[in-house]
Amino acid sequence: MQTASSTLLQTPSQATNCWQCQHFGITHQPAQPYKCDLMGFKSMQLPAWVVMQVDGQPCRGFSPKVQQAAR
Repeated sequence: MQTASSTLLQTPSQATNCWQCQHFGITHQPAQPYKCDLMGFKSMQLPAWVVMQVDGQPCRGFSPKVQQAAR
């Protein structure tokens, strides 16, 4: 069982991998290059890192990208 203090000690490398999430996107805006379509925000950092900083918990909206069949 995790306690609140152990959760707060997680580093970005332990956070959810946004690059593998279907809700993650690139905005092409230099000031806010990343976005999370599920949560509806853009940021300078990866969205999962922002969620970890703000909420103190790993992102709960992670949904793996669906692999397309090879042609």
